[in-house]
Amino acid sequence: LNRTMLGVEHFLTRIKRNAYTGGIVIMDACPSRDFHFVDLFHREFNHGKPELLRQDPYYFRPVPLQMRTWLYQSYWEENDLAGGKMWSAKDRFAHCIEAKVNDMSPIGGMGRWSPVLCLGPACFVVCLTLDLALVAMVVGSFLASVFVTSRMNRASLYRFERFLTMPFRWPIAIFVSLALMNPDRAGSTTTVLINLVAHGATIALLLTDLFVGDLLMLLGRPLECSYEIVKQLPGRVYVVRRVG
Repeated sequence: LNRTMLGVEHFLTRIKRNAYTGGIVIMDACPSRDFHFVDLFHREFNHGKPELLRQDPYYFRPVPLQMRTWLYQSYWEENDLAGGKMWSAKDRFAHCIEAKVNDMSPIGGMGRWSPVLCLGPACFVVCLTLDLALVAMVVGSFLASVFVTSRMNRASLYRFERFLTMPFRWPIAIFVSLALMNPDRAGSTTTVLINLVAHGATIALLLTDLFVGDLLMLLGRPLECSYEIVKQLPGRVYVVRRVG
């Protein structure tokens, strides 16, 4: 195994979070900078059988915490844009590991995706109901969610995105449910059937957003944890202790 040299801030500004899916990606990644192990002893190369390398106390297999990696960069960007005093690397690291995050959840899981993913398809389906008031409500909720999602894709705000959009998403789900229970039977059988199917598909999308999104987000809160720094080692290596 040969050594790969990386700058101290090689990945800084390359980590991006998709505001809608919650996924974390590395932009403009260079394949030649890929690595699979970390050697704290700074050897130029290493060789041996896997069972021997496993016993090396300075040899580690990195497990990236994607959300915390994005938080580390986001704290740097927010501080820079605010024109405040630039945080040190240790300060940024301390902030990102002290944040409450569910590290066991898949990225975008437990309700960390945007309501836009359900409201977008609902905008097309609800048009089949021919109910202008309902169409206006769903489309308005979609546009408001897009605005909130794009503005809150930041370390200090992303956790509150669903809470801010609840006041106009929940009433719409209730309104559509009531409309489904009291359908408009005027018109031909085909028109009535399309109306019922459109209402049913719309409420299915809205309920998916509420239960798979909002409910899982609330249930995932007890699974969140943070870390505290126990010791700092040379080379910007920290020993931490899990809290929660």
